[in-house]
Amino acid sequence: ELVSRYLLEIVAALVLALGPSSAASASPNAALTAEVKKAINHSVKMVERYAHDLKLPDDRRRTIPHLKSFVEFVWTHVGSSQRELQQQAMRLFLEVVKHVTEGASASSLDQACALKWAKCNLSHTVSICEAGLFADIAESLWLTKLAATLRAYTWLLEHIELAPDAIVDQKDSVLLDCVEAFVTRTPAASDATTFRERDT
Repeated sequence: ELVSRYLLEIVAALVLALGPSSAASASPNAALTAEVKKAINHSVKMVERYAHDLKLPDDRRRTIPHLKSFVEFVWTHVGSSQRELQQQAMRLFLEVVKHVTEGASASSLDQACALKWAKCNLSHTVSICEAGLFADIAESLWLTKLAATLRAYTWLLEHIELAPDAIVDQKDSVLLDCVEAFVTRTPAASDATTFRERDT
């Protein structure tokens, strides 16, 4: 009863604990980060064990009513600039998506399930991965975001086998423009200089 009601929200909270402004991300010796990741690993085993019950909506679950919404939650973080958070989101997606894709029951179907999900949510994925790439931010932050975006797309290409042109052909994608901006950029005189300032 308690597992069914609170497990998904607990795992989500653990994942977010790896994000910005959290105690885990601020830990200088990474000890807390390691403990959070250990807790996530244990919790995911429980998610897989109780996947059948967690797939069913439950109004008592305040923020994540069912397993599909949990998959949607981790999917929104595959483009995160926080490396630990991004890595956990990618891993959790691949491990859990098979439980919410129709007809999927074997681990051998993980990649097929992930590919189906990625294609159905591709436009949303592009907006997640590329969010903030042309924001008016300092160069160091921009480069961090660009690196995170490239990691996300590399993951999509390697683990989900999504075709490259499926990404760049999306009308809202600015990936090629950003790569061009990076290649042709002049190093900023100060960290406060933004790409938008230099391009105007």
